[in-house]
Amino acid sequence: MSSLFSRHTLLSALLGVSLSSIAVAAPATPAEREAKITAHFQQADSNKDGKLSLDEFKAMKHQHHAEHAERRDERREDRRERAAERMQEKFDKADTNRDGLISKAEAQREMPRVFAKFDQLDSNKDGQLSKVEIAAGHAGHR
Repeated sequence: MSSLFSRHTLLSALLGVSLSSIAVAAPATPAEREAKITAHFQQADSNKDGKLSLDEFKAMKHQHHAEHAERRDERREDRRERAAERMQEKFDKADTNRDGLISKAEAQREMPRVFAKFDQLDSNKDGQLSKVEIAAGHAGHR
């Protein structure tokens, strides 16, 4: 049991996470947790000597950070896609005459925040907003 604890503690320290965060993400039973910890340790122990060298430790930590960054980027992209879908839905709902543009009256009825800055967003001053003009206005506020 002490070897499990030391591996668990070592992995936690190496990965820069708390024991409780590993427990939340870990399998439910003690046997499953031990198996997962052992698998992580064996993966990190590249020369299979039963110990983690400083280089193995650094490689494991680097891999963990790379995986975390990849998951973060995927979540960010998912949020952007959902936001684009919501904007498309709002645009389609507001575009009551289906001409692909939002008039001031359409914006007033269905998109009050867009209406409030309609003249600023209308970059070509044609009295209508395209998706590009709305998106450009949104991008300017990030």
